[in-house]
Amino acid sequence: MLYGALDLGTNSTRLLIAEVENGRTLTRKRLTRITRLGKGVDKHRFISEPAMKRTARALSRYKELMTEYGVGRYRAVATSAVRDAANRDWFIQKIYESSGVKVDIISGQEEAQLSFLGATSEMGERLEDGILVVDVGGGSTEFILGDEGGIRLSASKDVGCVRMSERFLKSDPPTGEEIARMMEHITGTLKDVVQRAKAIGFNLMMGTAGTITNLSAINMGLPKYDPDKIHLSRLSREEIRKIFYRLVSLPIAQRKKVVGLERKRADVMVGGTGVVLAIMEMLGMDELVVSEKDILDGIALELSRGSSLPGPSRFQIARVD
Repeated sequence: MLYGALDLGTNSTRLLIAEVENGRTLTRKRLTRITRLGKGVDKHRFISEPAMKRTARALSRYKELMTEYGVGRYRAVATSAVRDAANRDWFIQKIYESSGVKVDIISGQEEAQLSFLGATSEMGERLEDGILVVDVGGGSTEFILGDEGGIRLSASKDVGCVRMSERFLKSDPPTGEEIARMMEHITGTLKDVVQRAKAIGFNLMMGTAGTITNLSAINMGLPKYDPDKIHLSRLSREEIRKIFYRLVSLPIAQRKKVVGLERKRADVMVGGTGVVLAIMEMLGMDELVVSEKDILDGIALELSRGSSLPGPSRFQIARVD
């Protein structure tokens, strides 16, 4: 059977069509559209009608593709931007009326659990020593630390590439003062979860989602995005630091020309990279492993088991923030 997974994120709306075999997803189709669902939500707490329409158009196309591929089961989830919006019920109803797609608003806890399940699905014995998965989204960043016995730490923090860019980076390019204020806010917000992760301990850090995969593409100088080259690639803290200061120095128009960077991500990439760099510095990690597998793969895996969260899962929450 083919499974469909849809993620309505703060920055993008994504689709995965996959088979599941031996606990792994086999990708048949993976698409991303930058829809900026969360534009202005951090400030106004409302999803705009243009953002709703952009998302509905993407979902309508994705539903057509799922029909063409013969998808047997699918699930669509909405994360940080919709959780934060005062008009989320209006949004869910309008999306259903416009696209025919029923969307579940999931908690930060469920988002983290699904992200961990997807990101670690190919890690096998590496789980024994503990893995920290960091999912840097548009509105929030999820931290999930687990091993073969289960999830030991799960936290969702309101720092993401869109939220940080909208809140702090008003100039183009951003000023040194803006960058300093942003980094101070990030480190202050993440201090508690970083301390807890260090206290529990882990041997491997994995990064998922668009900010981190774009960092890998920039680091490799990929003129065309290649998921096979990105998946399980490695990024050092110094490589990320160099990319960060390079991006900070460029206005958005010049950032769009950086090889490996998705053009529509240029205006929020400084905010996202700042989050990644701050996390690695606070944890004292020299490198991370980049994963193409993420919440979409977690959704597909749960569907293949005949359940969707919350409920029985291979990974059970042991400690949650």
